[in-house]
Amino acid sequence: MDKIVCVCVTLMLLQLASKPTLAQPIDFSELLSGTLDTVSKELFKHGEIILSDHYCTLSRRPFIKSWELHYRTKIHCPGWTPIIGKDYRDLTIADYTRT
Repeated sequence: MDKIVCVCVTLMLLQLASKPTLAQPIDFSELLSGTLDTVSKELFKHGEIILSDHYCTLSRRPFIKSWELHYRTKIHCPGWTPIIGKDYRDLTIADYTRT
């Protein structure tokens, strides 16, 4: 009988002592804005490079084909040649990172 009373008193004390904390809502806008900002910076590249000691501009944009991420790249060197280099081989990420 003493064990039952002791267990009941312990359970009552635990019930009174534990106060539930309120859950904080998740701010999805902050999470999405950070993720989308990083993704857009990495997927779309626009920059400048030096190719054979000449100033050139480079742009890269992604597209999806057969459920794979591919890139199309364009290089233009103003003042050196009117040729615009375009890469339409539909390379995947593995093709760009292969050494």
